[in-house]
Amino acid sequence: MTEDGAAARAADRLSAIRVFAGIVPDVFAGAVLTQAGNTVPLPGLPVDPVLAAGSPVIAEVVERLAAGDRYATFLHPALDTGAGALLRVTALDCSNEIADHLRAAVLLSPAPDLHGLSRHDLQVLGLIVAGWEDDRHIAAALNSTTEDVAETARRGMQLLGTRSRTGLAVRALRAGLFLPPRASGAAG
Repeated sequence: MTEDGAAARAADRLSAIRVFAGIVPDVFAGAVLTQAGNTVPLPGLPVDPVLAAGSPVIAEVVERLAAGDRYATFLHPALDTGAGALLRVTALDCSNEIADHLRAAVLLSPAPDLHGLSRHDLQVLGLIVAGWEDDRHIAAALNSTTEDVAETARRGMQLLGTRSRTGLAVRALRAGLFLPPRASGAAG
């Protein structure tokens, strides 16, 4: 295939990925993650600085894809606002290893309804979703207390309508209602 043919095929794939990305509501920025870990613009969408190659968002997406996830959603702080705004990040696996080097669409939209969860609650949920089971470790990572972590988990279960911490983790993961450890500054 000629170089022009490869470029045309890549442009066609980017357009197809943009159409695929249309399933996510209220998207205001996006990029395509390549197999090499770089990002390229997604036609018709601006690229937000939070989507730069090597950013915590891209690192989280790469980790999720490596774990076999075909879809992931989570929260991340916006970079350009001082108000502590959160963004919803959605990653859609669009890899086709035979066809090209494109790996996933990474999209930004406004944060969803947080169901009354505070930023601290979302940080605790992020660690619970990441598999942290010991409240002492969670408390230490967030400069909090074990009592606060336990109360936060109880409040999260109440707000998200679950009866167990496992149910809480599953609900938070599926709804993308958590800040991953790298977004909250928690050490792994």
